[in-house]
Amino acid sequence: QTVSDWVRHYLGLIKREAPQQLTTVGWAFARENERTADLVDVLSFHPYGVFRETLQSWVGAARTVSANHSNKPILANEFGCPGCLQRYEDIMLYARELNLGFMLFQGVIGDDPNHPFSYQAGLFYRDGTVRDLVGVRAVEAASQLQGVKTWGNYQVHAPDLPDHPPYYPVGTGIDSPLEFGSPEVVDLVHNWTARYGNAPYVPIGGTNHGFYKEFLFWTVASLGFMGVVTQAEEQATRRHYAAFLSAVATSDWPTAESNMITIVQLAEIIMRRVGISLNQ
Repeated sequence: QTVSDWVRHYLGLIKREAPQQLTTVGWAFARENERTADLVDVLSFHPYGVFRETLQSWVGAARTVSANHSNKPILANEFGCPGCLQRYEDIMLYARELNLGFMLFQGVIGDDPNHPFSYQAGLFYRDGTVRDLVGVRAVEAASQLQGVKTWGNYQVHAPDLPDHPPYYPVGTGIDSPLEFGSPEVVDLVHNWTARYGNAPYVPIGGTNHGFYKEFLFWTVASLGFMGVVTQAEEQATRRHYAAFLSAVATSDWPTAESNMITIVQLAEIIMRRVGISLNQ
């Protein structure tokens, strides 16, 4: 409530001092827009999640708030994180299907090599070179649909240079897939027995546990964001994920693998129940 009061105070101040200035608040969750919807011009939220259906759920919640406030426009003012299994080209496709306006998270990669998100997100370096040409082309296509003239002549930053961070933990090429996004998550969960243990999904170990950790976290979190996980399923998932992390910390790979398999099995049950499949 303290945060809401602070934000509402400054929204009021802006409207008094600059009444023509459009305003929004980038809430982490779409439903939180109810706290400030009466004072802003645009409703904003951060719809993270790997599934198309997760974004649909976020947008549905935002549009419900909008309907209660004169149908104010909605905006995803932060999303996209390839290192979190949310490739730009995937999420922009899903946004276009929903007619959702958006702003990407960290389109430009900062100079600080210690900044954590430099290894998970970002398309352009400050010198104009790009890390992810596929993602850049997706941004370019979205811009062209709105009549924006794009440059088109991009130079890919050499991946072997020290200042070229990979989309960690995806894309390292060390016992993990070079490309991994929403379709691959769905495929891996539904075909776990056939996929796991074979390249690129080799058994969990010292060089690829970060990939599997990210895979488990975002698969379960994305389902949780949709509100489709029962209390019993949530408790079981939390218990096994904690055991997974503990086993990883001690390099106990058999225990880590056992708990990982259980989490994947739980995720598949939920995904089948709500209809998340590659046949969408």
